[in-house]
Amino acid sequence: MKRRLFPQLLPSIAAAVIAGSSTAATEDSASTVSGSSSDGLVFVVANEKGMEIWRARLADKALQQMTATPDQEERRPVWSEKAKLVAFVARNTVGVMKSIIKTLDIETGEESGIGPTPDFVQLSPVWSPNGKAIAHTFQVPSSAHKFITDSGTVIVNLEKSTRVVVARVESIRQRMQNLAYASDGSKIVANGREHRKPRKDKLWILRAVAPPKSIERIPKGSYARPRFTRDNQRVVFDIRMNPALPRDVMVVGLAAKSRARRLASLPDSDDHSAAPSPTRDEVAFVSDRDGSPDLFLSSLTGKSKPVNLTKGSTDADLDPIWSPDGERIAYVVVPKADYLADELNHPATKVRVIDRTGKLLFETAGLMPSWMPAWTGDRPMAAYLEKSTEESAQKSSAAAAAQP
Repeated sequence: MKRRLFPQLLPSIAAAVIAGSSTAATEDSASTVSGSSSDGLVFVVANEKGMEIWRARLADKALQQMTATPDQEERRPVWSEKAKLVAFVARNTVGVMKSIIKTLDIETGEESGIGPTPDFVQLSPVWSPNGKAIAHTFQVPSSAHKFITDSGTVIVNLEKSTRVVVARVESIRQRMQNLAYASDGSKIVANGREHRKPRKDKLWILRAVAPPKSIERIPKGSYARPRFTRDNQRVVFDIRMNPALPRDVMVVGLAAKSRARRLASLPDSDDHSAAPSPTRDEVAFVSDRDGSPDLFLSSLTGKSKPVNLTKGSTDADLDPIWSPDGERIAYVVVPKADYLADELNHPATKVRVIDRTGKLLFETAGLMPSWMPAWTGDRPMAAYLEKSTEESAQKSSAAAAAQP
């Protein structure tokens, strides 16, 4: 199914951008993708009407709305430089919850489902490095807590329109989460979780031409966010060995008899969300060792002292994502009250970008960021400043008060 989207201005959305941003544009014009994939972001903006996909151009801090779909919410947008498409999760807003993976052509505004049927709940899309395939998980809504045939992990080849199931829940008894491709496209790493059986998680290597294989010599616990290092020889992941204990960041080699070891973790700190650099042997991760969840930078050897990149922040700095050139980090900022309450207030979250030294480069309202190129053209479809929105409201109120 294909659908043409017509992005439109939504004055109710106020994206707060750091000082120096360009002023709002009231007209749209043709724009094309241009430059490096480290020059811009694609992310989600949430308000009372739903969740839409936007993008940002870091050079001038311009914003552009990419979808306007009141009948669905967009989540987890991911850009493919090879395919020149954005993959995302489309979730309906009426009736029984369903979600399917779609692609968005940012030149034409067309979105396309990748199948096989909207009756499946499809989640966690990741692009193959060559842009020819999307891997994702799937299940049937009515069987969320049952192990049945129609649940698992699949690789969909967009060129050949083929679909290969690489891990069935009925066979391995675990649902895959947090998929990530190796940079050469040869394999996928995922953490598997068995329903209602804590500390029974496994890390899995998935391939289209071989059965799933678990990574051995890892302590028992709950795992999350496995990621390959840039050489594809190691996997960095989160582990919680006991529900009463904080998380640790660990790394394990894929060679035979390799054992997992802690990476830049402290006994009493909650350390998680490790993201290996695509260009250096270093990792960004989240830790509360300085009082609040901050972003830290450490070497993969763990021998150097981690550096706090967001020191002084009182909110929770989460989910770091490296730019493809390894020079910038995008992340999500959650207000302290929401983080402590364990509730995510989507409209209150922010997306920030810093460089490797911690210098703030960009900020806007949003969540779920991913990297993509910027665009040419000086008139984005929508670019709002919190300040300009407030000024407009004040002017409107003043004008109304002046009426006889």
